[in-house]
Amino acid sequence: MVTLVAKIYSNFGIKSTELQEALNVSERTITSDINRLEDFIEYRGSKKTERYFLKDTIKQVLDSIE
Repeated sequence: MVTLVAKIYSNFGIKSTELQEALNVSERTITSDINRLEDFIEYRGSKKTERYFLKDTIKQVLDSIE
């Protein structure tokens, strides 16, 4: 899941299909992991235009580490 968060952090507004390809996992795995990380990741858009973003609070924390 750390890799998932890192991928979303480095690819602001990434699509589910892009995550699946980058991490070589199924749609079900992405959906399951995203649901577990709902406090940190938000979904924007419709099913067709979906994008995942880090919530501002976690993004600010990660930005301060760099």
